[in-house]
Amino acid sequence: GEHRITEGFKVACFFPTARTVDTATPPDGVEVTRLAFTSRGSWAETDIAILKKSGTATYSKDKDRMGPLSLSVIAAKGKSRLAVFGDSDFTSNSYFNLLANGDLILNTINYLAEEETKIAIKRPQKKGDLLILTSTQSRLVFWLPMVAMPLVPLVAGLAVFLRRRRSG
Repeated sequence: GEHRITEGFKVACFFPTARTVDTATPPDGVEVTRLAFTSRGSWAETDIAILKKSGTATYSKDKDRMGPLSLSVIAAKGKSRLAVFGDSDFTSNSYFNLLANGDLILNTINYLAEEETKIAIKRPQKKGDLLILTSTQSRLVFWLPMVAMPLVPLVAGLAVFLRRRRSG
C-alpha cells in the first residue's frame, strides 16, 4: 500500500501463516491504510474444517474471496497510531532477513514510535538465496556426494586390485 512505511519498497514480504485483515468504516478523523496484500491468485479459505481434515485448500467460488486481500493495516488519528498484521511469524528469526520482512517491521515500529526519520529501506545485501528442497531432492543431495562419489574411487581401486591379482 501507499504509506511512508512502504515508500521505496521494491521487494515483496513473505507471510508464512497469514490471515486476512479487514477494515470496518473508520470513525471520523481516523485514517486507515492497507499496507500489505496477497497476490491476485490467492484466496481467503473459509472452510477451515475441510482444511484441518484433508490438509489441502481448494477454492470455492461461493464461499472464498479472491485476492488481492489485505494482510496488514495502519490506522492513525492525530498522534495515536495502530498497526495490525495478519501474521506474527514473518518477524521471527527464521523470516526476519527474508525478502523485505525486516524492513517492514522495523519501519512500522519506527512509525508507531513517531521516529519517522529512522524509516528507511536498506540496500539489498548480497546474501545466499534460500534453497528449499523436496524430500527427494534432499535425499539426492545427501546420497550423491556423501555416498556415491566416495564409492567411485573405492570401486575403481578394488577393480584394479582384482585385475592385478588375476594377472599375477
